[in-house]
Amino acid sequence: MKTVLSLFFIREMGFDETDATAAVSLFMVACYITPIFGAWLSDAHIGRYSTILLLSIVHLVGNAMMAGW
Repeated sequence: MKTVLSLFFIREMGFDETDATAAVSLFMVACYITPIFGAWLSDAHIGRYSTILLLSIVHLVGNAMMAGW
């Protein structure tokens, strides 16, 4: 997925290779930090299953954008 994301940034978003690498690195950092947000959202606000459904839809939309739908 990192390779596809890097190609997406270069081909579709117009980044150069250095910026695409930096963006992929920031994405990886976000992958480690966002579970804290998901835990807070789940425990304090909308519940476990609603959180899973909502964030799965966000994930689906992101993958669809990378696939070019």
